[in-house]
Amino acid sequence: MLDINNMPAEKEIYMETDMNELKKLQQRLNHESIKYQFRTKLVGGLHEEDVTKYIEDLEKKLKKLEQNNKKTSDEVYYLKTKLNTESENKHCMQIELDEAKQ
Repeated sequence: MLDINNMPAEKEIYMETDMNELKKLQQRLNHESIKYQFRTKLVGGLHEEDVTKYIEDLEKKLKKLEQNNKKTSDEVYYLKTKLNTESENKHCMQIELDEAKQ
């Protein structure tokens, strides 16, 4: 026959043991988590976030430089085309002027 008075005490002991085991597992999990985070967050002695941010900043600067370079290149091409057109017009006018003088 079960003794009702002993049952709560036994449950209390089991709960205390379970709580101790749970605390140990939680501490171990926290310790492993910290080790994992530390390992994954360092790249060659630098924090992963810092390295990622630095690379993203470099990519933004490169993109901006490429855009500026393309803009400048387009301007140079436009001015070269305009200069060639004006030079051809000047040459044609010079020929007409020379023919008119003769």
